Amino acid sequence: MAVVLLWGNQSAAKDFYEACCDPNDENILWVNNQRNFLFHANLIVIFSADHPPIPGDAKWITWSGNHDETLARIMNVLNI
Repeated sequence: MAVVLLWGNQSAAKDFYEACCDPNDENILWVNNQRNFLFHANLIVIFSADHPPIPGDAKWITWSGNHDETLARIMNVLNI
């Protein structure tokens, strides 16, 4: 199982979560804006330029503004 942390603009992250994140997905644990997951996430999706520092060795991508395209990139990075 991979942990994906949605991080940054809480409104945009919440919209993405509600549109794309399946809570029953056995492959991904989706976490929205929980600082304690910063060092445990397999991938961090950043939803704004104004975000707290990301750990140096963390994998991360930015939200493109398009939910489907961002979800496809998440799956590609995680090889799911």
